[in-house]
Amino acid sequence: MSTALPAYRVRPWDVSPEEEPALSHADATFHWLCSLSRDDIRPYLGQWIAARDCRVIASAGSLDALLRQLSDVDLQTAIVHRFEKPGRVVYR
Repeated sequence: MSTALPAYRVRPWDVSPEEEPALSHADATFHWLCSLSRDDIRPYLGQWIAARDCRVIASAGSLDALLRQLSDVDLQTAIVHRFEKPGRVVYR
């Protein structure tokens, strides 16, 4: 017997006027991160990074370590991201 899944409501995110400048400022850095080549990303595989103004400003092996490095940085102006290490899948 199957059970119906509950209906979830997706609500639009209403960006406040105070949040808008920070989000718009990060757009260029987001697009820059998306366009990085494999060679550019290789040093950061398996790392958490913080990027701002189209450059990496900090990196660390854990999110806690990264946040400690960023203690004096306004996190609303930075993008925090983890570059996953590619894994190997073995099918048996």
